[in-house]
Amino acid sequence: MSLLQKENVDRTGFLFNPLDGRKLRDFAEEQPADPNAPPTSIAAMRAACAAEAVPIGSIPVDGMAVMVAAGTSSDVVATPVSPMFLDRLGERLSFERSGVRLYEALISKVESYGEGDGKMKAQLEHFRAEEAEHFALLSDCIVKLGADPTAQTPAADVCGVTSLGFVQVMSDPRTDVSQALTALLAVEATDQCGWELLIAMAQAEGLAEMADAFWDALAQENEHLTSVKQWLSDIVIRGA
Repeated sequence: MSLLQKENVDRTGFLFNPLDGRKLRDFAEEQPADPNAPPTSIAAMRAACAAEAVPIGSIPVDGMAVMVAAGTSSDVVATPVSPMFLDRLGERLSFERSGVRLYEALISKVESYGEGDGKMKAQLEHFRAEEAEHFALLSDCIVKLGADPTAQTPAADVCGVTSLGFVQVMSDPRTDVSQALTALLAVEATDQCGWELLIAMAQAEGLAEMADAFWDALAQENEHLTSVKQWLSDIVIRGA
């Protein structure tokens, strides 16, 4: 057995290591939890931290004035919208940018594993292009509303942190195509819900043209989700 094979032996099972497992159990029993600590202590600590914490960023609602002053958007007429809508537009923008990177990583993984007959790679490249188009669409919408698409809103900040795990899974050289598709499935399901929410918000803001464009994006995302589910199903069933 090679050194690499030895290092890859799975030793995580508790029952397969009775001696070390007993030591671990004994160690835990020798250091019991504080019997005087109330069951709500952790919740109380979280509440105290939340009370002291500042919000995650802010929503730049005065971006139009700055842009006009800089002479960069003289052809743009600001449309009054709620700060929450701008926040969610920023979130979608961040998510679609991450989507492009995730598809790029998956395409490289598919090439490395030689998965499929080329059709899967071609479809992935098509989906990546659509993600980039969605990013451009959202950027244009934000500018048309008189805001700055380069500003990171609170929801965009949270979205970026959430996406880190997916990027790590997709970029990890140890993950195979099925594992990468499992991560992408969660991404596309979330993406679908995000567009549905944005459509409802655009309609509530009276932005019918923008809502129609978002419907087109949602239709494409639905195709992404269906394809990813089918690819994953085919691979895992074939390997079962």
